[in-house]
Amino acid sequence: MFETSVRVMMPMINTPELLNLNWFLSLHASSGTSQELINFAILCAQYFLFIIPLILLGHWFLGGKEGHKRALSALVTIVVALLLAFVCATFWFHPRPFMVPLGHT
Repeated sequence: MFETSVRVMMPMINTPELLNLNWFLSLHASSGTSQELINFAILCAQYFLFIIPLILLGHWFLGGKEGHKRALSALVTIVVALLLAFVCATFWFHPRPFMVPLGHT
């Protein structure tokens, strides 16, 4: 059923949207995925993001002048990326996978 709905939607979807759809479906867990793997994916999604500030703090406090440069450069890069993502999201609405009948929830 799902594959049929995707095939029907495909002619109406532009190339970046189709690429995003294919990437999501390749990462999306199937109904037979083990609970351990799902728990690991949840752990990665919720907590690995906190590693980035810890690495930046490590560079800042333990890296000397070069560490300061690396940390500030990474921080500026993160801020620019977040601003660009905000601008793109403002001008181009893109529904999240749970907002459309995609995969299984």
